[in-house]
Amino acid sequence: MKRTKILFVSSIPEGQTYLEKAVEEGEKLKEIFESIRITNNKYHFYENQLIDRGELRNLLENFQPDIVHFTGHGNISGLIFQDGQEIPPLILKEIFTNLHYIQLIFFNACYSLHQVAELQNLPNIGDIIGMKDRIGETIAEDFAITFYKNYKQKND
Repeated sequence: MKRTKILFVSSIPEGQTYLEKAVEEGEKLKEIFESIRITNNKYHFYENQLIDRGELRNLLENFQPDIVHFTGHGNISGLIFQDGQEIPPLILKEIFTNLHYIQLIFFNACYSLHQVAELQNLPNIGDIIGMKDRIGETIAEDFAITFYKNYKQKND
């Protein structure tokens, strides 16, 4: 049986408001998938907090996740990483092009729908979730947790 690999990454750039819920969100998502893994070893959850722009490609290539979950800051021009650098949608598209098949990308960041528009036509990407506008930390975390609980129920 092939295990579903989930890559959780977060990034809170220096000088930006710290997303207190980012660490909590990672812990709660890990609980969801770890509780499954104990009974049927179906999932492998890998967490990498506070990544910078250069780490994303390496994590994707080395871990080869089926699901990529990003929590952090974003704006209309891109996702913002730990080093304060943005990854604009076109660069993000280059990063994801020619990778293995990724079942789901979940951008839990403000204005991340702009990234979805660039990635949605890649043949190696299944589904993508992004946020159209600003989103509060609590709402973002609650949405992610509810989504993955439903995902778990559907796929068990």
